[in-house]
Amino acid sequence: MRAHGVFWHTLRILINYVLYAFVAMKTASLSYFNHRVVSIRANKKFSTFTGFRRGSFSGKRSPFGSLASLAGKAGKKMQKKMQKAIKTVGSLEFLDKMSPQGSPRIQHSRNSLDSLRSADQQMDLAGHEKNKLRGEIDGLGNVVRAIKKKYDVDYVYCWHALLGYWGGVHPDEENVREFGAKLKYPRHNPSLLAVEPSQAWDPLTVCGVGVPAPEKMQHFYTELHEYLSAAGVDGVKVDAQAVIGALGYGNGPNGGGPALARSTHEALENSVMKFFPNNGLINCMCHSTENLYNFKTSNLARVSDDFYPTNQASHTVHIVNVAYNSMFMGEIVIPDWDMFQSASSTGGLHAAARAVGGCPIYVSDHPDKHDFNVLGQLVMPSGSILRGKFPGRPTRDCLFKDVCRDGKTALKIWNRNSIGGVIGTFNVQGACWSREVNQYVSFGGSDGEPITACVRPRDIEGFRQQYGNSNDTNSQNSKGEKEEEISSGKESSGTNNNGLSTKDNIGDQMFAVRSHRTGSVDILRLHETVEVSLTRKDWDVFTITPVLESFRARRSAPDESIEEEGLTSAETSIPTTPEFTSPVKVKAPSTESSIESGAGTKNNNSNNTEKKTTQELIKKLKRANIRFACFGLSKMMNGNAVVQNCKLEKISGKSYRATVLLYKSCGRLACYSSEKPRKISATSRASNGRKHDVISWQFEEKSSMLFVDLGDIEDVFWTLFFEY
Repeated sequence: MRAHGVFWHTLRILINYVLYAFVAMKTASLSYFNHRVVSIRANKKFSTFTGFRRGSFSGKRSPFGSLASLAGKAGKKMQKKMQKAIKTVGSLEFLDKMSPQGSPRIQHSRNSLDSLRSADQQMDLAGHEKNKLRGEIDGLGNVVRAIKKKYDVDYVYCWHALLGYWGGVHPDEENVREFGAKLKYPRHNPSLLAVEPSQAWDPLTVCGVGVPAPEKMQHFYTELHEYLSAAGVDGVKVDAQAVIGALGYGNGPNGGGPALARSTHEALENSVMKFFPNNGLINCMCHSTENLYNFKTSNLARVSDDFYPTNQASHTVHIVNVAYNSMFMGEIVIPDWDMFQSASSTGGLHAAARAVGGCPIYVSDHPDKHDFNVLGQLVMPSGSILRGKFPGRPTRDCLFKDVCRDGKTALKIWNRNSIGGVIGTFNVQGACWSREVNQYVSFGGSDGEPITACVRPRDIEGFRQQYGNSNDTNSQNSKGEKEEEISSGKESSGTNNNGLSTKDNIGDQMFAVRSHRTGSVDILRLHETVEVSLTRKDWDVFTITPVLESFRARRSAPDESIEEEGLTSAETSIPTTPEFTSPVKVKAPSTESSIESGAGTKNNNSNNTEKKTTQELIKKLKRANIRFACFGLSKMMNGNAVVQNCKLEKISGKSYRATVLLYKSCGRLACYSSEKPRKISATSRASNGRKHDVISWQFEEKSSMLFVDLGDIEDVFWTLFFEY
């Protein structure tokens, strides 16, 4: 029995502490996360030599003699590998390292280097002096130059991890020994392991990370970024930042993880500001506070997990993650919502999220696999994008709801523009992260049940404070707020469907709400609702902009009759009083009574004179109460972002003018107008600032929609005048 027990105890120890460690080490070593930096400047991937003949590997004529002779003695497979290495090697130091001991070293002379280059290469390098660095031939500079020149790309960024590569800097490699790297094994805190147990057997945890000495960190980044900048690179995306807090142990007087993170980010940002003066730095995988609280000059950070194009369950969760993470990180950085693929089945879903996200837009499309219909709704012809003023964040009514799994709640993301704002609605139910399989999974069938999203103007933060009355601003428990979850109808004269009278309604400002996908328009008050039904992975973007009404300008002259002329113009973009009052002040009591009676006066045929008078007054009232709102570019998901200013003015007793200022616009401009304008004129850069009549425009009387053709050429500034 004793021998039996000893045997099993020994076997268990071997399995748990020897075999497991061996298997884990071998498995982790196969991962690309275990790769380490072995040289800063030797870039083998992009370097090719074409200045010598394929048959010149004799060892006598070629400066690669030692390596060529070694290839000649090897087998056919080895010969092919060595010849490929000769043609694709990135630096002469690498060739020396590959040569057998005792072989003559290759001379680092400029003449011998130039003799290896073709005429095209020499011309290329002559035009790009930065690529001649320390006597090395490195193809990265040529690649960057070709990308910019051939494909008309303005900026090229390079990826690297916070410590160079995921596995850090190789501690035993001669080329990088100057950085004093030591191999450290991350020590994750218990709370992190409770949330993400797989970190215990992560390749970095098992195989370790080569961490440069804290006093050498600035030198490390200087060497790395000097090389990239010399190659024409404009910035860097710095990944794998979250591990830095788990590597700070054993630093002695340098402190623990937070201290190491502080010194590392200081060195990183100093180097970026020196070699990429446009602050070309994208922080990535940096959600730990050790990183976030040390961003001093960098202002852009990815707020998502990786983008997984082939995992269909991950796409909806990706959008949820970036929206909710932006609640916190949006107060510190500009959130980066990561890339997507336009031609995939979820291309429109991702594009709509980016349109309201207030974030940069990246696509990782395969060559020749693009959906230009999707991209054309995000990007202007010049390549500029239409960003909101803030990071996109969830609306209040879905902030504490499970929009992935409760089967009934839609995700709504809001953002503001200069005039108005946007709300994106998304059905992201049916997928989540599974800790059991350590992967994103779908549930509830491929289609699932459709859900309903309720969109209100007040969902956009700031609208209630700007357009509501004092009771709404000062009271968080107002009657309107208690009733906000009740679906309400559209505009009404006496009471709305929330059960609130017009007098009690919170603010009388009207808003025009337009669906991007259907083009339908609703006129709502602050708490009123428009509903949209969304199937699985369905979406829509609603543009919400305040309606300018001419009667608000007339409030500044309460004694004026409708026939009087010569009033000065007044801007009407912000309400002056909270209560709705008649825009017409008439002198005869009988006439005023007829206006208030509304439809009853119209139906009274007993007095033809009174009927005629009433009809004339109603016609004048309609003319006096002009409503106008500008949605922006109709094709773009956030076309409202081009609208910089919008106002409605009275230019005479019977004439009004709406003025719209646009930035970087082309295509069709969509507006809401209660009646057809008499004339539309404009000024633009193309017209040298001269005012001219706009000929191509269309008014749809049934929907009150007004479309203006701005042409196909993107112009920086437009000013349009709509005369009524």
